Amino acid sequence: MHLHRSNRVEALLAQLARLVEQPQADPLAAECIVVQGRGMERWLSLALANRLGVFAHPDFPFPRLFLQRVLGEVLGDDPAPPGEPRVDAAFEPGNLMWSIAELIPTFAGDPRFAPVIHYLDGETQGEKALQLARRIADTLDHYGVYRPDWVLAWERGAPAPESGLSQRDEGWQAPLWRALVERHGSCHLAARTARFVEALAADAPAPGRLPARISVFGISTLPPLFLSAFNALAQRVELHFFVLSPSREYWGQIRSLREQARAAARGPAPGTEDPEALHLEEGHPLLASLGHVGRDFQEILEAGVDYRESEEDLYRDPLEESGQEASMLSVLQSDVLNLRDRGGPRGEVDRQRVAPDDRSIQVHGCHSPMREAEVLRDQLLDLFERDPSLEPRDVIVMTPDVDLYAPFIEAAFGPEAGGGARSADSGMGHGAIPCRVADRGARSVYEVAEAFFRLLDVLSGRLSASAVLDLLATPCIRDRFGFVEADEPVLGDWIREAGVRWGIDAEHRAQEGQPAAVDNTWRFGLDRLLVGYAMADREGRFFGGVRPLDAVHGGEAVLLGRFAEFTGLLFDFHGRVEKAQGLRAWSGLLSNMLERMFVTTGETEHQLQWVRDALGDLVQAGERAGFTGALTLSALRDQLDAWIARKPPAGGFLAGGVTFCELVPMRSIPFRVVCLMGLSDGDFPRVRRRLGFDLLARRSRPGDRSSREDDRYLFLEALLSARDYFLVTYRGQDERDNKALPPSVVVGELLDHLNRAFFRDARADGSEDESTRG
Repeated sequence: MHLHRSNRVEALLAQLARLVEQPQADPLAAECIVVQGRGMERWLSLALANRLGVFAHPDFPFPRLFLQRVLGEVLGDDPAPPGEPRVDAAFEPGNLMWSIAELIPTFAGDPRFAPVIHYLDGETQGEKALQLARRIADTLDHYGVYRPDWVLAWERGAPAPESGLSQRDEGWQAPLWRALVERHGSCHLAARTARFVEALAADAPAPGRLPARISVFGISTLPPLFLSAFNALAQRVELHFFVLSPSREYWGQIRSLREQARAAARGPAPGTEDPEALHLEEGHPLLASLGHVGRDFQEILEAGVDYRESEEDLYRDPLEESGQEASMLSVLQSDVLNLRDRGGPRGEVDRQRVAPDDRSIQVHGCHSPMREAEVLRDQLLDLFERDPSLEPRDVIVMTPDVDLYAPFIEAAFGPEAGGGARSADSGMGHGAIPCRVADRGARSVYEVAEAFFRLLDVLSGRLSASAVLDLLATPCIRDRFGFVEADEPVLGDWIREAGVRWGIDAEHRAQEGQPAAVDNTWRFGLDRLLVGYAMADREGRFFGGVRPLDAVHGGEAVLLGRFAEFTGLLFDFHGRVEKAQGLRAWSGLLSNMLERMFVTTGETEHQLQWVRDALGDLVQAGERAGFTGALTLSALRDQLDAWIARKPPAGGFLAGGVTFCELVPMRSIPFRVVCLMGLSDGDFPRVRRRLGFDLLARRSRPGDRSSREDDRYLFLEALLSARDYFLVTYRGQDERDNKALPPSVVVGELLDHLNRAFFRDARADGSEDESTRG
């Protein structure tokens, strides 16, 4: 394996470009570059095309997809044609959950499964069981990636090796895994990777369909399982690893002061008497505190991979690159590169004076997410004015929850604010900042998807007047029945005057556990309106038990007729979704719902097809797993929502203008301006509680995933990816009482370090905080 390490993606890019310029033996072979995300793929495509002039026929697989591909080539066990499920598809979490849901009832009498049955209150089928099956599937998938030795041992009927787990700990999980392997075969990732490594270690010639040259670019971390596969593959093909490393020094042993204190409390390593034998150093405090993920990866690389490192020094010191007066940002990045603890307790490096007008690192505490967006807009406009060479495409803004912040971004940067959020081609005049919002969920991007879930919610509820009218106000449903926006207040007045509150009729109210009274139901109100129109001159008299309401006049009858058609269809679907059904029956019913309740136009056709495809994929996954159970509407809706959450729409990243996107790991693409929004205390690092039965939490290993550590490391990556400016916003004051609120702990650590390592001319004692308020 050829290893190329640098603290700058640009240096790795130059090295990759030189490699790509060398022709392969097969001139038609694709250039295989493994990346961690579509953002890096797009950046690499543009950067290589710009550097080389032409960059054609690339192949950018993700690590797991690439590994599954080469496993099939070497093992010859995946004959599925393109578009068909792979041999290991049954063990993908979205598919595996259906098998688990089918198996849970079969273990109802097994005492090892008592905790599972108790949690389900004996209901081994239904919505709660499906939700549990989904969580179990995700957990077992993590075992396969991060504990392959466990699942391989379970498969053989043995306990997990060197795990420290008791038989009670493994409990029901080991027999469940064996049942899954018996059902689908030993085709899961851990087993196939083990066979793959064995096959490549043999003397047989390498299969001819493997790529002749493979590059793995910009990866900050990989599971040990993947590294073992790449290490084996490197013995047969030309494989280059381009790794981002914050420091040129070996930093696998550095620890934060808190970690050192814990290690000291535990005492020296076994067999040693000298506490100094722990060999713990802090190095740079931010790297020690935030760099746990990268530190583990470096240790795994050194211990388990046979590599030959590039002879060329690819590390770039930001101070040497700046060519101008050192900014606070460049000094900080240089300190991390060289493990300098500026202003530290040992006094090895003096504190750095920074210019009074240095704005390279900014932290803004604001009153609300809307104010964060406004402050960020104002700061960017100021930067553009100060530096004419700076362009919107040089700016990236990342946030932990892009769906939450998207409305505020559009309000602050959108057309109404003169920001042009929907046009990246407009100019910068009159305060406009063209931008794109990427990484939004399907329900945020696709109006049809959100309206479809709203329709399912209405059908599973009490059909209140407000919910039905809100549903009708959705353009893709409103247009289907010929309504216009001006009709909405008229319909609202009719419904209020008719006395409609909730429920279809007396029978529906009885089903909801209420007295079977027709008053204030939809049938009650619609009958009043219809009879009132027919008997307009006899208001006040009862006809067939109905008191007419004289509210509809003349041509408004057409509007009432359309509304009666809409509610009739809605009530019909309500009756058809009340009972539990199989997946195939639900597929037909919901497809019919999409056809009859939503308008088909050039704008909605793609969205409708996207929802149909998602529904079809979900149903196929369940059927392939052999799931035969019946689902309620609520259970199906929950599974469909989780399914589409795994498949967000593509696009928007680096599409012109300022890029707004999700703050996700390994998006360390360099920008002149890097901004982080929403880094409030409690919101970041994001908290994802581990499940009580997740055995990874009980016996951790280097390289294990942790959402907290992932977020801390991506904050460090974002800080090191900024070339000129690094901006952070957070909710720093309560909107109601103006009470001060703390930022994220990682922001607090950054500010503490800045106060210790730097001082301004005006406040040489360093007491001035580097944050500002907005």
